[in-house]
Amino acid sequence: MFGQDGKLHKPSGLFQDTTENRQLLGDSVAYVVAAVRLELDAEQWLAKTLGINLTPTTEHALKHLRELIGKPVNPEIPTTIYQFLQRQGTQRREEFQSENLIY
Repeated sequence: MFGQDGKLHKPSGLFQDTTENRQLLGDSVAYVVAAVRLELDAEQWLAKTLGINLTPTTEHALKHLRELIGKPVNPEIPTTIYQFLQRQGTQRREEFQSENLIY
């Protein structure tokens, strides 16, 4: 499928273009083109069946956080990512023990 970047991607490599996804993932992922509607239940069912990511994943949020290290950014961006990671519970605790993820 085509992403907004004009390149072909596997459906599992695409994310729905939502405010939450943009806040947590920034430009670190590819987004589904706007022509592909994902608002109706049937459209979301098809997207899930194809493997399109409708919500952010901890893996991709961590990837975005890693990309921000050492760059001047709005402090709200890493704060939003940390809040998201905190809601995910302890499933990602090992990343914080094995590497420096403090922005």
